[in-house]
Amino acid sequence: MKGMSISTNSLVLLAIALIVLIAILALLSGVIPPASQTLKCQSSFRSGCNKFIAAGGCKEESGLNPVPDYIEESIADCAIGTHNQENVTFSCCGK
Repeated sequence: MKGMSISTNSLVLLAIALIVLIAILALLSGVIPPASQTLKCQSSFRSGCNKFIAAGGCKEESGLNPVPDYIEESIADCAIGTHNQENVTFSCCGK
């Protein structure tokens, strides 16, 4: 019994089509957020950081919490991937 043979060009074309299909499915399912959503998250995060900084949150021993007082957890998760207080403070203050 002889096996089926596919040319190299056909295999490459099939692989590219499969990658494109997976990327489209990822975008439609929400695994990869659209650019507009990412930009909105970044803008909201930066706005919250500016309020946190203006309130003196970047000073040593300020006692202020960036999350949830100035930045919502969902915004921090979307913008930097975590709402861990230390990571958010680092992202806002750069220390």
